[in-house]
Amino acid sequence: MMESTSLVLRTLYTRDDSVKFFYSVSSEPNYDFLSFKLNGSGNCLKSRVKFHGPRLAFPCSAGLNKMEWAYKKDSLSASNGF
Repeated sequence: MMESTSLVLRTLYTRDDSVKFFYSVSSEPNYDFLSFKLNGSGNCLKSRVKFHGPRLAFPCSAGLNKMEWAYKKDSLSASNGF
């Protein structure tokens, strides 16, 4: 069973640009995942123990853009003390 938390932002860009961000993940490898989607596609999935990632950048078009970060945790491993 997976538990998840997500953050969704909708932003209006007046010109073509890019979404840039740094991230940090502390998770159980292959069980817990941080993902990012821009306008519903381009999934970038990360699963590492105490990982401080590089800056990511995704191009986006002028207009309304939807950015979604989601963290999915395997609740079975969490309940077993991992």
